[in-house]
Amino acid sequence: MTKTKASRPQISMIHTLKSKIGLSDDDYRAMLEGFGVESSKDLTSLEAKEFIEALIKLAGQKGVVLTFPAIRCSRGFTKSANGKSASSNGIASYAQQAKIKHLWSAVSRAPEPDQPRALNSFLEKRFQISRLEWLPRERVGKVIRTLETMIKQPKVSKSEEVMNAC
Repeated sequence: MTKTKASRPQISMIHTLKSKIGLSDDDYRAMLEGFGVESSKDLTSLEAKEFIEALIKLAGQKGVVLTFPAIRCSRGFTKSANGKSASSNGIASYAQQAKIKHLWSAVSRAPEPDQPRALNSFLEKRFQISRLEWLPRERVGKVIRTLETMIKQPKVSKSEEVMNAC
């Protein structure tokens, strides 16, 4: 079974994220070595996805706010996480999913390993969507606006919530 190489949009996103984060070349190369490669072009598609998620996590840790333009493939269609064009399968693009994960990391109280499950639970309760990967493209804007509104709201600690409930 051959492994699919990282796509040009994935490689482009990796370099864009590296630049936006201000990652030094030495740190970038060290991250690549963790994946057993010397260049982002040597990553598989799945490894590139994981590398992008690691860069997004690093951006959150450094307090870097990311904005994600749509990733375009050669025909002008936006790519989704499964590599199909979003216009053909109607789900959120990989870039849209990455932006939602980044926004979620800013509002979630869940520890890092539990954040994907917490995000899916949030999507289920608020939007009746079981998993981020199944989010219809037409609902992406509403999810993003909701998360951005949550970020703007002042943080309330759990003890303050209990006090306010009484």
